[in-house]
Amino acid sequence: MAGVLLIAAGPLEVGRSVGMRFTDGFTRLRPSLLTGPGPGPGPGPGIVAGMALPARAARTCRSAPRTACGIGMGAAGAAVVGVYPS
Repeated sequence: MAGVLLIAAGPLEVGRSVGMRFTDGFTRLRPSLLTGPGPGPGPGPGIVAGMALPARAARTCRSAPRTACGIGMGAAGAAVVGVYPS
């Protein structure tokens, strides 16, 4: 169960980190709502989902594999997706 949650969190983290490029300093509404602060006083859905899935996986998975999995998928995915021009 924890592995599935971590694998699901990987694309969310990659999408959020690459999506920051399209916010133009949080001046564009649609990308900003998905990657940055939410419409009200709180985080947007990309941040909430990207943090909630690893937090749920933390209940059954030890810290070291969880951290290695999250950092590895985030870094590799952002590097691969970030290579392509916008």
